Formats: sequence, C-alpha cells, structure tokens
Amino acid sequence: MWKVEYIQGATWFVQKELTLKGLSSGIISADEQYTYLTKASISLDQLKSLQTVTKVYSVVQHSDYSPKYLSKHKSIIRKALSVLNETMDDFESFQIKCAGDDTPEVQSIIRYLSQELAIPHDINSPDLKIQIIKQNDNLWELAIQLTPRPLSAREYKVSHLSGALNPTIAHGMNLLAGVDSQASVLNPCCGSATLLIEALHCNPNIKTAIGFDIEREALSASLDNIKQAGLIRKIKIQTLDIMEALPPHIANQKFEAIVSDLPFGMAISKYLDLESLYTRYIEIAERCLTPHGALVTITSQDHLFQDIIKHSIFRIAKQIPLRQMTTAGEYLETTVFLCRK
Repeated sequence: MWKVEYIQGATWFVQKELTLKGLSSGIISADEQYTYLTKASISLDQLKSLQTVTKVYSVVQHSDYSPKYLSKHKSIIRKALSVLNETMDDFESFQIKCAGDDTPEVQSIIRYLSQELAIPHDINSPDLKIQIIKQNDNLWELAIQLTPRPLSAREYKVSHLSGALNPTIAHGMNLLAGVDSQASVLNPCCGSATLLIEALHCNPNIKTAIGFDIEREALSASLDNIKQAGLIRKIKIQTLDIMEALPPHIANQKFEAIVSDLPFGMAISKYLDLESLYTRYIEIAERCLTPHGALVTITSQDHLFQDIIKHSIFRIAKQIPLRQMTTAGEYLETTVFLCRK
C-alpha cells in the first residue's frame, strides 16, 4: 500500500485533493498526519503529483516485521525497495529509522543495505529514508520514502522568507476556498506569493490574481518566485499598506476568493496593533468579496480573529487546526478559517 504524510491536521486538504483527482476510493484509513491508500487504485506517478502532502511512502505491514525478524530475512527489505528500481540513482545515502537502531540486528540490516544499494548510511542528511515502525502490539510497518526531496519542495521557490507558508498548506487553503472553479483571487499580505502561485496551480484558468504587501523584501521574493513559476503575466502584485486606502483596481472589483496568511507575532514588524490590522483585513473582505465568495485565512491568533469575525458580516463556516514544526524545532499552532457572508 501507499502512505502519504502531511502537516498535522491537514487531513481535509489531502482528502479534498484526492477527491478532485478521482482517487478517494483508494483510501484505506486516515488520521491527523497520514493517509493510507491501495496501490491498486493509484499509480506512483499520481501519488507523486499530490500537492497537499509532504512525503510519500511505499508500505508493507505484517505482524512479524520487527527489526529482529527483518535482520534474519533481509530479502523482505530488498523486495520492498524494488519500487525504487527505476529511480534508485536519485538517492545518494540512506537511513534506517526505528527504535533500537544501535542494536546488532539493525546494524546488520544497515551493513546489508550499504552493500546492496551501493550508497552509504547517513544519519544526518539521508535522502532515502527507511522506517521500521511498531504500529501496535500485533503489527509492524516497513515504509520506504519514495522521493529524495519532500513533495512540499517546490521548484518555483527560489526566494524564501522566514516563516513563509508551507506550499502544501497554501494549496489546501486554495482548495478550501474553491479556487479550482473560480476566476478571481485576492491575496492581502502576499509575502513571497506562495498562496497566489498555488492558486494558479489549482486552477490555471484564473483570470484575475492580485496580491499586495508593504514589505519590499516580500515583494522582491514574490517577483522572483512568480517569474520562476512562469506566471508573471498571470499574477499582479504591488507594494501597498493594508491600512491605507485601496487603489481603484482593487477597491472597485469583486473577488470570488480572498486568501491570506495573516502576519502574527514577530512577523508584524511595524504593525504592533494586531487588532487594527485584522479588523482592516476583514473590512477589505467585506467590500471586495462576492456575495457567495470564500474568505480563507490562516493565523495563530485564533481568538482575536474569531472576535473580529463576530462583529462582521461573516460567519465561520469551517476551521482546521494545524500543528507545524518550525525551523527552531518547536511546534506552531495555527488555524485555517473558512468564512462566508
């Protein structure tokens, strides 16, 4: 079977994408971070095309597949790795990840694979990851990561900003907004343009895609990424202070979707008054969103956002809590809100 991994809590995004691609019938089970799929209903190429997942695995499960058992039956691992036969040259090193990885049994597996695969074992930066996981008292799982880079690593991301939105979440937010069937999207506080680029990946036929940000560094990064994505004629961005009056081409237009990764915490810079910033964002949405449009927002300031929504014309139609690991090795709790008039 296959296993896909995603940002903790992003199950709805993944299942929505699987449904849109006609692959949901292959779902075996799902939880907050993993979905298992039958190989009979989805090909490897289809698996690798998923935009809302971070990693993909080929998986075999058996009650006997403990490290001790596999050390005596190493051909099971070699057979599991055969799914990589055509792409094995893409990998430069491997790692066995399991409890007791310093035991004689695991060390014997490492020596065997080093010889069989002709690549070294590397605990620091491996690109081929092999997991031996105990799922419960009666079941072990052998999982092989299928791509040397996470699927969340986008080719268009040539310029990065600290704390930028994970592209898989950006893609999921656009699916939540229904961008796949809409013609226009507005992205206030657009940062490095991840949401806008992913919107065009959801729907290449979008006619109007506009973003703005006050930070020149963000606008420079967004231009680099938009150019790399080949979307310079499709996406329009500009320097604009969200607290100031909107230019006519935004103020006088109605958008079917408004999406944003709102600034919070240290990312605010000059905006120390979060309440004013968030209130202004909702005012813009009240003016610029079509009557049946979708407002999709991600923020860590859940209570503030909810309080402001209560005093607006919007209602919260759906909220999706997410738990992401930061570069500092800590978890960041955020929530994606879908609001409608």
